[in-house]
Amino acid sequence: MHLLQDKPGSRYASQQGAESDDGASPSVATPALSELALARLVSEKALSNFPEIARSRAVAMLLVLRPEVTHVAALTAMCASAANALATRPDLRAARALTKFFPVESATFILASTRFRRLGQSPAVSDALCQFNEALNGAMTASMEYTAARQMMTDLTAIPTGELTQSWRSACHAALALLAAIDSQISLFNPLSRADDGDMLVSVLKVAAKGGSPLRSPGGGYEMPTWVEQRRSPRLTVACHATLMVGSQISTVEITDVSTGGVGIEMTGRLEPGENVVIKVGHIILAGTVVWRRPPRAGIAFAQSLIDDSPTYKFLSGRNDMK
Repeated sequence: MHLLQDKPGSRYASQQGAESDDGASPSVATPALSELALARLVSEKALSNFPEIARSRAVAMLLVLRPEVTHVAALTAMCASAANALATRPDLRAARALTKFFPVESATFILASTRFRRLGQSPAVSDALCQFNEALNGAMTASMEYTAARQMMTDLTAIPTGELTQSWRSACHAALALLAAIDSQISLFNPLSRADDGDMLVSVLKVAAKGGSPLRSPGGGYEMPTWVEQRRSPRLTVACHATLMVGSQISTVEITDVSTGGVGIEMTGRLEPGENVVIKVGHIILAGTVVWRRPPRAGIAFAQSLIDDSPTYKFLSGRNDMK
């Protein structure tokens, strides 16, 4: 792309073409070159002059940002679940969950957010990012204040929870808006399934935003479900038939989406979360575990995650038998 090429004789061009003292070409990390390219595009205002470049760059950044938002949003739902439980009755496990799952943004999340806002190609996503960060900061402040009060008081009933619960519910609402804004932009290229009520994360965020504790186990504990880390891998929409084996039972299912962590399927037979399964597509055989089930859909996490450039993943992500 000519916009990323330096003029002959420029300082950067000479550095790129120079050799090190041992005669080898100097090594420049790809991320560093990517950041330099983006900085030059912004500096030269090339993005406004070449919208096709800006659009593809924006989508690439959204694909990086989406799984990071997913991770922080899941932690938000967990803290909201704990806060809502505390509003019902004092619970030491819920109080500890507020610090165990404290959703400090990862460096990747912060960097991805900053890059996207600098690009400025989607005001809706940028605004949703700002609102989510603001809501999240408010909720984290409320959690720190609650935790500080808990250190000074032995009676949990004496600690007010109104601001704590309201701030985490607001953060859940902001997370839902951000996920919807991101997926609305990504859907223009349709590499991912949109966030909707069939998405487990969207479901738990909605329940937590209304005062529920969807991520609390039946025993009263708080553990992050396996589908959270699975969903950090982008989902590619596919459409193909597969064979599902559960013990001695064999059935035909349809794979609707695939990621490096697992697949989404549709089927009519019985299937329960926690069951170990084997799924066969063509010559590919993969073991996994059912992580959720809402008929006719189900989610299966692979026993061993795939590598995104492996032949197996490329084979699965390129399937479309329904044409």
